[in-house]
Amino acid sequence: MTTAIDHLSVLRAECARVSELARTLDHDAPIPHLAGWTVHDVVAHLAGDFLWVLGTLATRRRPTTGLVAVETRGTALCDEWDAVAARLIDALTGADPDEPCPNFAQGDRGVLGFHVRHQAFETAIHRWDVESVTGDHAAIDPPVAADAIDELLQTYTVRYSPHELRAPVTLGCSDAATGWTIAPDTREGFVTARRCDGAQPDIEAEAATLLLLLWQRIAPEDGHITYRVDPKVTDDPVMAGIESFEHTSEQYYLHVDPTVEVLATTTFSGEHAFWKKGARMPVVYKSSYGHGRVFYSALGHVPAELDTPSIRTILRR
Repeated sequence: MTTAIDHLSVLRAECARVSELARTLDHDAPIPHLAGWTVHDVVAHLAGDFLWVLGTLATRRRPTTGLVAVETRGTALCDEWDAVAARLIDALTGADPDEPCPNFAQGDRGVLGFHVRHQAFETAIHRWDVESVTGDHAAIDPPVAADAIDELLQTYTVRYSPHELRAPVTLGCSDAATGWTIAPDTREGFVTARRCDGAQPDIEAEAATLLLLLWQRIAPEDGHITYRVDPKVTDDPVMAGIESFEHTSEQYYLHVDPTVEVLATTTFSGEHAFWKKGARMPVVYKSSYGHGRVFYSALGHVPAELDTPSIRTILRR
């Protein structure tokens, strides 16, 4: 099922957020995941990108040069960003998306609607980049993220050929009922990407996470991170004498029966899953089923983890 996206509204909101960040953050602050890039570099890049698009909209000709260089810094850069963003939004407001307009993906057969859609997603990704300095990210709505993935696969699988893919792989969004199969093309080094909503995915994640993975903003991991386990009760025989400790494994996010008796918890820091920051999850609990007693521990994904004394003691008890 496809959800209609108001790309102009997305673009307008993302531009406003970039403006807010640009006027409050240190422009020399490094972007953690973009080596050598600072807040200044990202904002200047976006402004230059917008100027490049404005030139195409004005001439209806495909650019023959790269992005426009933006030399302003500090407050002057903030002012230039606001002015350029306002110009682009004004140029795209009320425009016919089917009107012919060249672009880097469709060439001379392109349409104007490509620019609205692409700049909305381009700005969203770079807004996320700048927000990384704060350690806190605004969410990318699942339908928007899924549409951005669709554009990325349809555009950049061609733009950045050749690729090394020997077998088809299916991607799925767990929160957007959307999927794609990417398969080797008959042409050496090329791939094809097609929608396959509802297919069993080989790789599945929430749409925003999958988008950030594909844009190499976050790294695929095996799910093992270091987190803290905090006893909630100390007078229970299972937890007696157990103090808070760090553990390296998968940090499970659970849907829990509200009647369980929680014995220990872990809190999501937001470092690895920013959208779950502050969530406190049970890792050890007791419950019952009829007259039966139930014990659950999320600790001990592999046998070696039982070498941790606290985990071994909890399990033995």
